[in-house]
Amino acid sequence: GGRDAAGRWYFELRSPPGPDGSGNRDSAVVARATSDLARIDTVGRLAPFDLAEVITDGRRRLERRLLSGQDRWGVLPDGSVWLARVTDNRVDWILPDGAHVSGRVLPDRVLPVTENDRDLFLRRFEPALRPTVEQIPFSAIKPPFENALSGPAGLVWLVKSRAIGDSTRFYQLVDRAGRLVALASHPGLGRILALGDSVALVGEHFSGGVRLLQFRVPVPPVPRGV
Repeated sequence: GGRDAAGRWYFELRSPPGPDGSGNRDSAVVARATSDLARIDTVGRLAPFDLAEVITDGRRRLERRLLSGQDRWGVLPDGSVWLARVTDNRVDWILPDGAHVSGRVLPDRVLPVTENDRDLFLRRFEPALRPTVEQIPFSAIKPPFENALSGPAGLVWLVKSRAIGDSTRFYQLVDRAGRLVALASHPGLGRILALGDSVALVGEHFSGGVRLLQFRVPVPPVPRGV
């Protein structure tokens, strides 16, 4: 969720999956409410999850494909709402005056989901749960971004998917016109928790828990031809 400078609240509403998972077919709604929650209206919609049919004990259920990604969204202080579209690989905007801006398709490398990716994902679960999780199909490819966040100067930072073995985290920075305006990166596998004008607070998991790291994040120009 989020809140703008006028005190309005923003939150995401999804249909409950239901016993057979059919509710997952529905798109989610990004809703905006007045500060007293007296009035709520729809700002935008997010795409349904990428689903697969799973049969367990003779029962059919729709489950979200593992590692398939999802649309992300956020709100800026002036009430501008951005919607990062994982299938179309672009960032759309709903401006404070209600105007809709469709972003440009962003350049991206296609990363297949490998056996190593599957094994690493399954290790997150207790051994007793893994046989159940293994019944759910994985996506064939990784989403173009894993997450997204609002950054300084009203830019959206897309956290790019990475291949196993990559030692640098990369970001695409997108402006209010939906254009790629810069690239940024920092060493390590952690993720940005907070952003300043040129400094990022990064959380990185290690054997003892989570360490907090501070990086200066340069914002170089986008290479020609991108």
